[in-house]
Order: sequence, then structure tokens, then C-alpha cells
Amino acid sequence: MNVHSGPNLLNLTATLKTVSGIDDDMSGAIYEVNNVQIYEMNDIESIARRNVYTFLFKGLIADTMYEVSILNQQTNQIIKSVKYRTLPGRNADELRMAVGGDIGIDQQATSLTSNLIDFNPHVIIVGGDNAYDDGMRTCYYSWDSIYDLMDELNSKLGRIVPLIMTVGNHDVGYNALATVELDFNDTDNLPYYFSWNPQHTINETEIP
Repeated sequence: MNVHSGPNLLNLTATLKTVSGIDDDMSGAIYEVNNVQIYEMNDIESIARRNVYTFLFKGLIADTMYEVSILNQQTNQIIKSVKYRTLPGRNADELRMAVGGDIGIDQQATSLTSNLIDFNPHVIIVGGDNAYDDGMRTCYYSWDSIYDLMDELNSKLGRIVPLIMTVGNHDVGYNALATVELDFNDTDNLPYYFSWNPQHTINETEIP
């Protein structure tokens, strides 16, 4: 789970609390974060500077609703609470996936995304070309527009929908910056696809 914060918030953490699910005995159970990393993004104009937190939780139960709380440990205040539902388990009768790519931001994209409210997907998978920033550091707003689009969908569904993204040529600049070379140790200069959207990988036998 990734959280973007202002650059002044340097000590955030997250917890999950079970709300409802297939295992009623786990109702109210609290999950502490297993791993947290923070990336300070200060190499762009001041209005866009931020910290990107990535939280990893393990041992979650399939088809279960959780309440996610983001805590500012400096002030001991909860700054955000949202719902999150895990995917159905292996024996589920149905798994609703919304799969697409080349999102872009225009009226068609907004209209198509709004149709997902009735579909109520368990997960959204984007097959590349997520924000069309072309790896340009000055095009950070393309990602913020995508986040706004997803936030609106999540708000109307009353929960965060898991989002799985894959990389496309327009995410890393193989069009506009054809000679680009990626150094994954240089997190300050990676395309935002990587540095703003870290994704964890897990053992294939574990339910996400």
C-alpha cells in the first residue's frame, strides 16, 4: 500500500483493522505493518514535492474488509482512514477484474472509469502507459491526475480497489527520451512509474 504525503510528514505508519469477512473470528483483529519504506521526492518544483511511503502487510485473509489507518507518529494523530478489501480466495465463485491500458486523462477516460462503479471490480489491472508522462520529470502532474481519477472511483465505491500496474514505453520515456537508461539505484531520477508507485512482490503461494 502506497501513501503520498507532504514533504514535512517524515514519520507515518499504517495499521489494518478487520471489519468483516469470511472469518468472523478475526473481526476487530489489528495488523501492524511488516515493512515500511519512505522515498523523499524533492527534485521537482516545490508544489509537487512529497514523500512516498510504501507499506507491506502480510497474513491478510481473502475476501475481507479492512479499515486502513494512517498515523502521524510525530503527533500521534490519525490523518486518514479508508476501507480496503482483499481479493476473493481460490475457491470463490467470482473474481471481477477490470483490465485495460493507455489510460490518459480526457473525457473518455473519465467516462470509462465511472462505469466501473456499477461493475464494482475486485481489482484493476493496467497493462502499461498509465499516465503518459514519458519519463519526463516536469510531467509529474500526469500521475497526480491518475491518482485523482482513482481516488474518485474509490470514494464512490467506499473502499480502495487494489491496483496492479505494468510498465509501458510511455511510462519510462522510450518515445520522448529514446536514449534513456534506467539506474534502479538512483531513485531520485527514476521515472515516476517506479519511484511513485512501488509494488511489492510476494511468494506465489500467498494470497494477496
